[in-house]
Amino acid sequence: MLMKVPLLKLSMCMKIASLYPLIRGYAEADWDFIRALLCSSRKINNFHVFLPLDCQPPKSFPNISGVSIHSVIELAEFFQENSIDVWHDFGYSDVSHLTHLRGLSGQIFPITIQAQPWLLALDLLKISKGLTEYDALLCSKPSICRIVHQSAQSFPSSNFIPEIFTIPSGVNTSTEIISDKQDARYLLDLPGQDLIILCLTDFSVYEGGDLFPLFHAFQVVAEKHGDVRLIISGFDEYGYADKFQNFLDNSHLGRQIILMPNASKSAQSLLLSAADIFISPSDTIHRDNQIQVLRAMGNNLPVIVTDDDDGGVIAHGKNGLKLRRICQPSSYDALNNYMPLVSEDVKPLILSQGIVVDTQQIIEFLTLLIEDRELRQTLGKTARHYVVANHGWETMVNRYISLWQTLRERVPSDLQHTKSSEIQGDILFRDANTRDFSFFSFMSADLEEDTSLQLTSVGKTLLETQHLISYDVMKDIIYPPVVFKILNLARAVTTGAEIINSLLLLTDGDDTDNLVPNITYHIMWCVKQGFISLSKNGQSL
Repeated sequence: MLMKVPLLKLSMCMKIASLYPLIRGYAEADWDFIRALLCSSRKINNFHVFLPLDCQPPKSFPNISGVSIHSVIELAEFFQENSIDVWHDFGYSDVSHLTHLRGLSGQIFPITIQAQPWLLALDLLKISKGLTEYDALLCSKPSICRIVHQSAQSFPSSNFIPEIFTIPSGVNTSTEIISDKQDARYLLDLPGQDLIILCLTDFSVYEGGDLFPLFHAFQVVAEKHGDVRLIISGFDEYGYADKFQNFLDNSHLGRQIILMPNASKSAQSLLLSAADIFISPSDTIHRDNQIQVLRAMGNNLPVIVTDDDDGGVIAHGKNGLKLRRICQPSSYDALNNYMPLVSEDVKPLILSQGIVVDTQQIIEFLTLLIEDRELRQTLGKTARHYVVANHGWETMVNRYISLWQTLRERVPSDLQHTKSSEIQGDILFRDANTRDFSFFSFMSADLEEDTSLQLTSVGKTLLETQHLISYDVMKDIIYPPVVFKILNLARAVTTGAEIINSLLLLTDGDDTDNLVPNITYHIMWCVKQGFISLSKNGQSL
């Protein structure tokens, strides 16, 4: 039986603890967060991190006074000898495990949980009766906050939903300062005179990132600007960089696109210094690209990125260029019978394949910045001013500390210890057969019926070669004959409704309710890949 530790009065210095269950694929941002807490504030004097057996912090994480690394087998002994003020979870742990841990600890402390977008998009958010009014869910951007609210509404009213807060990400603005561009290029063995476009993203398609639309957009840009390079760098756990490289080697893009998987953090810092333009056309809500975007902005780089329509970090045309995301929520009805049959790790990719980041807009924005040096400099300078003023470590840390103090003060001083069996409660799962994909509308505009669709040069080339490339997991969803019929119909300016009606005429007329969303999903995929462009009233969207 663990000793009960009485609730202590909140002191000026807090002790925070966290369980970090990932053995592979460390998120550098999580460890940077811990570093920021201890380096930017005197109100946090200890941060205790519990790791799985035989697991150590990433090599890039420096030794910092105040960080204590423990094994999970030390939890019982730790709680017998120590008290904590807040338990902060990075969003990887089951809520029931956290509330059960609190019950076993013999202590009463708030639990704050980082709401990971990839977890929410898979409908894996679990709400436990063990969460209380002094616990909180934390989101890095308003869109994630809205998704949490949307998910919470599907649960019975008897389940308590903790308060949801939005605290934007922060970066170390004192180090995100440009090194000499030519020195950085020399150290990385990059061409000194070429214009370099940088994209920082994980190569794992299972987490939603699709690089082919960016490849297709860059192909068009590179045909006009031969002295431009695209560098893509990020974590590559599954070896997808090699597969992308094979694709590039068989195209004329092999010389102008450079893949740098698993680059160190210092190498990525050099890449940010060496680059002229940063791009992050994130097609998913499963991964939050805010940290990478803020790092680029902090390096005086002009950015072309997807962002929240409202409340994001990009003021279009002022501190960056914002790419529009478009979806058609009804198209996901085509997946209702398929999604329960596939593993959880591939679902983010399948969902993101229906979200369009307009390839034509990527081409337009890249061309604009490539040809206008003065605009690049103006946007980059404004971007850094914005990050320094709003997203420095100190600003972010103060928001967390203020929230933790508020939550800690909510804990009743006379609250009696509750047995762990009562704390666990019932964990509710959403029925996989009745998934609600409507949350995509929070982040993307719907494809309107009068939007014109027209075949692009990339689409014309595909019709000539009849060589369709898609991910292996998509081969049961994307059917080449349907794609080619859509592209043939788009030779003349048309609309999505006209394409759907034309394809329905080729069927026997049965089961149109299932065919329409399936065709719509294929249309969105063709637009996403840059085979079809969007326009309205003759104007490109």
